[in-house]
Amino acid sequence: MSQLASNITKRLYSLDVFRGLTMFLLIAEAAGFHHNFVELTEGTAFFGLAEQLEHHPWNGLRFWDLIQPFFMFIVGVAMPFSLRKRLASGQRSDVNKHIFRRCLLLFTFGVLLHCVYSHALVWELWNVLVQLAFTILIAYAIMQLPSKIQIGISVGLLLLTELLYRTYNPAAPYAQDHNSFGAYIDMIVMGQVNDGYWVFVNFIPTAAHTIWGVVCGKLLLSNLPATEKLKPFLIWGSVILVLGFTLDFLNITPIIKRIA
Repeated sequence: MSQLASNITKRLYSLDVFRGLTMFLLIAEAAGFHHNFVELTEGTAFFGLAEQLEHHPWNGLRFWDLIQPFFMFIVGVAMPFSLRKRLASGQRSDVNKHIFRRCLLLFTFGVLLHCVYSHALVWELWNVLVQLAFTILIAYAIMQLPSKIQIGISVGLLLLTELLYRTYNPAAPYAQDHNSFGAYIDMIVMGQVNDGYWVFVNFIPTAAHTIWGVVCGKLLLSNLPATEKLKPFLIWGSVILVLGFTLDFLNITPIIKRIA
């Protein structure tokens, strides 16, 4: 708490740039640029580049699959910065109300956006704003715990997701069909499944991105030298990147953005 108070005036401009670039890409996608770019480059040398602006259909990774994790991570990094004044003043109850109100608004807007897309009243929870509402709540609930415990909880969420999928359908836990744990929960909660195989319970593994953002944000907000802040990013970032691709290459845990 004292560390947060001593850094009360800090602002992370690199995060502002990262957030701005991510929002620019999201706006470009909403404006139809990505779709048009794919159509215009089909059959040309640029088509492979254009494909990176669309989600991978299932098992694989494209640049556009990273945008939601970027967004979740950015929100996590920003949380220690945006909440430091309230936390430093000790007004925990006010911070709780602020977080719950924000998450409720995100959830509501996420549901309403699906109604706008469908031109009807629908109960669909696949929107990124709905996901964000849950990931913020989870990350905030453990925000004051030591970073190692937060990381442990985030790994636990990933393992929980793995366990749930493998337990529900041991024969083919990650098959591209609607016979998965995620689809099962969708039928219970919404009474329907998504044609693109997106699932509501994405928020469980996705919460890890926001938690990691919080851990990184607290580190960046600390008084450690810049080199000491950068070192764990480079080391652990490289280790986890290699681990993730290795698990996918060995067909242990595939990279599937639509259910993770």
